[in-house]
Amino acid sequence: MHVLTDGEKKKVHEIALAILNDVGVKVDHPGIFDLLCQIGGKGDKGTSVVRMSEEMVTNALASCPKRVALADLEGGITEVYNGAQPLFWGGNALYFSRGKKRELMTEARFVEMVRLYDTLENVHAVVGTSIGDFPPQTRDFVGLRRLAENSDKHMRPVIFTPTGAQVIVEMCQTILEMERFQGATLAQLPIVSFGFTIVSPLHWTNLALEVFEKTSGFGIPVMVNSEVIAGTTAPVTLPGALCLAVAEVMSGIVIVEALEKGRPVVFNAGFPHVFDMQTAETLTGSSENGLLQGAGDQMAAHYGLPSASWMSTESMVPDGQACLEKVLTGLQHAYSGANLIWGIGNLESTLTISLEQAVIDNEIAASILRTIRGLDFSEDRLAFPLIKEMGHRSEYLSSDHTFTYFKEELLFSNLWNRERRENWEEKGALDLAERASHSVQERLSRRRESLIDDTTRRRLQAIEKRWIQKLGS
Repeated sequence: MHVLTDGEKKKVHEIALAILNDVGVKVDHPGIFDLLCQIGGKGDKGTSVVRMSEEMVTNALASCPKRVALADLEGGITEVYNGAQPLFWGGNALYFSRGKKRELMTEARFVEMVRLYDTLENVHAVVGTSIGDFPPQTRDFVGLRRLAENSDKHMRPVIFTPTGAQVIVEMCQTILEMERFQGATLAQLPIVSFGFTIVSPLHWTNLALEVFEKTSGFGIPVMVNSEVIAGTTAPVTLPGALCLAVAEVMSGIVIVEALEKGRPVVFNAGFPHVFDMQTAETLTGSSENGLLQGAGDQMAAHYGLPSASWMSTESMVPDGQACLEKVLTGLQHAYSGANLIWGIGNLESTLTISLEQAVIDNEIAASILRTIRGLDFSEDRLAFPLIKEMGHRSEYLSSDHTFTYFKEELLFSNLWNRERRENWEEKGALDLAERASHSVQERLSRRRESLIDDTTRRRLQAIEKRWIQKLGS
């Protein structure tokens, strides 16, 4: 699906450059403000605004690797790059839900969430959330330890403070000291990645900039995000909002590359929202979201960089609306070339994680991956000799050809209902949410041994305790 033509991509790029050159970006961090001025930016200390030249942007984009490696705790590495198959990730949240009940995300609920995500076949990375029973200044590194102990997948913690990001780097370096990793560095085996979002329009806060600064020098992948809201923090027209989002992401990449040349970057103009004029709510699951975010994915591809988007919904529960909006936005992102599609399990405009929705989204992800894989027109799959052999006999089910290819061609599911009514009724007449609830229970009943050994676990606990005490919490 091509949201943008080549000419439209060029126009967006030109306007984004003009925004950075003529309007500039507010930069709250004095040191980074000075650094940007040293590499060609035109700064106004009175307003903290730096105007960036086309040359600054071009140099920064050129220094970004075209492929970004993401590692898991089993030591596997997956590269994301323009044209690669999309990967599905979890999402961050403030709340946790089972059924229609919503509650604060606590440590116990967070661990339950991580354990479930570890069983989801189509989820590549687990994203951290707020953990409400810990002080805000500790939630990021507290969450990192729970991620590492309860899942083997790539870790994407949510960052609350620059200090928390530093502690996470220390924890991840400690994990890589395990014998099984053979002394690998975070650059060689990036088991963690970071990211931060600009405050629209065009304002990099000191918090975001310190996170970029304090995580520089390790080769850790970073996602640079814009979350413009079309109609409030950006033009209501989708092309206008896109131009602003692209400018914001490019400004972040200039900063990231100025701090650490060659740092792997994910170009994320795929988180923009639209503002609903009827309800005064910010939307995440509308068709306009899919269009705007898909256009952001294609701009990332225009620069040859990996991209990210978010499949989400405004629904409060796992229902028809949630599934419709997840399929709609997820397919638009996949066909637009998104590399990382966030939001597995998210409800309520990304405020909430639902375990039932996560199980459903895992199946949606499988369907999306099968859809974009398309048709294989190799000679054997065209099956003309078999068609001649069968003639007018409907005996394909017993053919060797069917046994050879049916597992590759046909997507199997234990969640979608594909039985006749009498069988469905005999099994309890369960709807999708009810079947998902049963799946959650079954998956959480599985037991797995953590890859974090006892010595490393104690070291991580000691790091966590030391920093909680140091921060006065």
